[in-house]
Amino acid sequence: MKKGEKEELLLSFYRAKPNYEELAREIRRLLQTDPSFPTGSLYSIEHRIKDEDRLIEKIDKRNKEKRKDHSPIDATNYKQRIEDLLGIRIVCLRLSDVEKVEEYLQSLHDEGRLAFVRRPQKKRTFILPVDPAELLPKGVDLQYSGYSSIHYLVKLGKSLKLPREIAALRAEIQLRTILEEAWGEIEHKYRYEIIRKGGKLPAHVERGFYNLSAYLQAAALQVEYLCRDAEAIKTPKKRPPKKLEREAPPPTAPPAPSTIEGVLEAKFGFCPTPRTVTYIERRMSEHWIFKDTAQILYEQVLTEEATNAFKEIYKDVLENDPFADETERDLDLLNAVNYGLFRSVQPEAVANEGLESVLRGRR
Repeated sequence: MKKGEKEELLLSFYRAKPNYEELAREIRRLLQTDPSFPTGSLYSIEHRIKDEDRLIEKIDKRNKEKRKDHSPIDATNYKQRIEDLLGIRIVCLRLSDVEKVEEYLQSLHDEGRLAFVRRPQKKRTFILPVDPAELLPKGVDLQYSGYSSIHYLVKLGKSLKLPREIAALRAEIQLRTILEEAWGEIEHKYRYEIIRKGGKLPAHVERGFYNLSAYLQAAALQVEYLCRDAEAIKTPKKRPPKKLEREAPPPTAPPAPSTIEGVLEAKFGFCPTPRTVTYIERRMSEHWIFKDTAQILYEQVLTEEATNAFKEIYKDVLENDPFADETERDLDLLNAVNYGLFRSVQPEAVANEGLESVLRGRR
């Protein structure tokens, strides 16, 4: 890349950096303020914007490939051609957790809140050898094996209200387990970086990295087996307070809807997304033993007193009416249900403070 072209590209990238930071905040807010996000499957969420030197190095390498189907990468097209200018890494504890987050991201895409620019790509992270003592098989490339097992190229969805500056920007989401994260960090620093700078590792070191990937793959599978066995141990669920078990609606009250979707539409006037319904079903089953979840939700959790209190607190904290913004109404609904659940087992003042704390985090 010529000096003038490099300067032009870097100036463009420096100007774009604040917008990429804003995009990162919006994506993290979308995930971390959503009660239906599978937080129990999460270890961490991190993001980084590509280093300037690594960006130039990557562009120079790509331009040297001289592919016939692509023009050179420059200041006019690098935002479309370099997919990882913003990288967001979601690290899970175990393999089945990755599947849960994968399903959650798909639900955001289905709802128009997250757009897949390209369908998720699954990568092989670990390479299991037939015999750990053997040399590396031909064609095996450890350089890429330290990266995420699932890669997404995304934009924020059209159903969200977005500033023009970030609406067209893209991000790469990497979804991986904590053991894949450990492998990636170790392999990147002590193998890939050395090779990238022109170094060469002895054969026994290459074999050692190969074996390490096999051990960590076996460990990942063992983690999954152990966790499944632990989950199979049934923990008794809480029973509701006596007043909830005995309390009945007045004789003149209309019958409760028979489904959770019906309850939520009756209480709030709209039908929630399948993701929201699934989350509420799980929340109800986590707390109590109910044969008729919809009826209890209607009569005991989302009482008129609880929903009115929720609306008042919401308006005081966010200075707006709940459910007024269509892009946020499912989140409002989840907050309302969580408040009703909390209020049914905790003192009202505690439940109110908890709701206020959650809403302050949405400002």
